[in-house]
Amino acid sequence: MAVVPPRVARRTRRAVGMDPRAGVLVRAVESGGPADAAGLARGNLIVDAAGSPVTGLDVLYAALDAVAPGGELRLGVVRGSDEREVVVRFPGAES
Repeated sequence: MAVVPPRVARRTRRAVGMDPRAGVLVRAVESGGPADAAGLARGNLIVDAAGSPVTGLDVLYAALDAVAPGGELRLGVVRGSDEREVVVRFPGAES
């Protein structure tokens, strides 16, 4: 999954119907990877990770770093006016 902090002014976001909250914009999702299996898609705005608001990449990376092999991470995602929670399940440790 490739993510970037959105660089759209809050006023512009409201004007075009984007969620005005801070978050991290999903730019790409690897086909067949954990993010794809969870239902994440390009253009999703990740606004929550493991119960914490995602105010920037550092928050998302900290949540990702806290997941053990074989674990899962709950993400709050917005796409247009639809908000939902997805669960990203990570592969287990190799033997």
